[in-house]
Amino acid sequence: LCAKQVRPGSRAADIGTDHALLPVYLVSNGVCPRVIAADLRPGPLAAAKRSVEAAGLSDKIPCRQGFGLDVLDENEADDIVVAGMGGELIAEIISRAPWVKSGAYRLILQPMTKPQALRARLFSEGFEILREAAAREAGRLYTVITARYSGEKRGARGAEIYIGGLAGSFDENARLYLEQQAKRLKTRLRGLERSGAPAAEAGRLKTIYEAVRRAAQAGKGGNER
Repeated sequence: LCAKQVRPGSRAADIGTDHALLPVYLVSNGVCPRVIAADLRPGPLAAAKRSVEAAGLSDKIPCRQGFGLDVLDENEADDIVVAGMGGELIAEIISRAPWVKSGAYRLILQPMTKPQALRARLFSEGFEILREAAAREAGRLYTVITARYSGEKRGARGAEIYIGGLAGSFDENARLYLEQQAKRLKTRLRGLERSGAPAAEAGRLKTIYEAVRRAAQAGKGGNER
């Protein structure tokens, strides 16, 4: 799913590349002429180098060690993938690289946890979600967000940060993802109600839960209210 969101012909970078499977795929299949593979830890980077060498692509996939986008120079990549990390860490990585605040770049982000925190940060820092889609693998659901800087900073509250770009999607994986989010919100809501939390706090969470549940139902093509 990350690979599908990379623009054909773009120069790409894969941050947190691990075994460099994505860079090798993108170059081998002619999607990108060059992909920078980067990882913070020496072990995964060594594995990435082995994958690149085995594919005979060392001249097209440079491997670099470092934190986040610190490994890149400005204008070195067009599409930047940051996948397999927590949403809060991805948000921190983006914030540390102010040069990505340009409409020329595409950020392809796959948060493993706290996707709502990542979406909220994107909106507050002036990014817009161009596309969002969900994938399912080994019984788990993941979302991939493609974002671009627009300069329009705004606070995002409530259900928006849980639904993101999946609103109105009739894709089965997106529907299942939203159902999962709704189920987690419902569990939190029940916990609040049992704990005797203020009615306003429980009421706000209930409004969010209901909106996410309706978005999931809309994905079925239904009109439940």
